[in-house]
Amino acid sequence: RLSDEWVFWKTSIADRVVMERNLPFIISLLIGGYLLIIGLAVWFGWKRKRG
Repeated sequence: RLSDEWVFWKTSIADRVVMERNLPFIISLLIGGYLLIIGLAVWFGWKRKRG
């Protein structure tokens, strides 16, 4: 486990173990990003339509 973290820290390349351990965090980042992009697109579209 420590060696996986060391490899990731030194190379910035995440291996399978690091990715699996951080999967919930990665998925939450992806979903948050998608929601932010969709929300901004809807907001700008609504703003453009009204004004």
